[in-house]
Amino acid sequence: IKQNKERGLHTDFKIIARAYARIGNAFAKKAELSNAIEAYEKSLLEAHDDKVYTNLRETKKRKMEAEERAYVDPEKSQDERKAGNEFFKSGKYPEAIQRYTEAIRRNPEDPAPYSNRAAAYMKLGEFPFALKDCEKCLQLDPKYTKAYSRKGSIHFFMKEYHKS
Repeated sequence: IKQNKERGLHTDFKIIARAYARIGNAFAKKAELSNAIEAYEKSLLEAHDDKVYTNLRETKKRKMEAEERAYVDPEKSQDERKAGNEFFKSGKYPEAIQRYTEAIRRNPEDPAPYSNRAAAYMKLGEFPFALKDCEKCLQLDPKYTKAYSRKGSIHFFMKEYHKS
């Protein structure tokens, strides 16, 4: 009831939706993506508009990409990879996989964590996952010899002798 008094009982929902959409556009231009998303969602609650929905999707995508870029840190990736190596040496393969996965999230362009995670998957007998990591490693660095060696071993263990 309080909201109705603030807006007026006879206010058109489309006008309110348009106002929220404009607020969202202003926040998006200022790169305040969380506020823009909130304003777009309020606009869609008042009245559905395909353009506002498209803006909402694009803004959410921009926010997610910005968060991913902020998360990338090669130094922390190396720290996670080293921690994974310690777990691997002590035979704690699931923990090593978690650390290697975090290293990959921190620096997705480094082929070493993919190769290390493939080795940990091999120790657990998860050959399809190991093969996928080897292929990604080779995609990033075609001269990475450990990945070729592991890929051949994986094909051998999977009894795909013609591929190894």
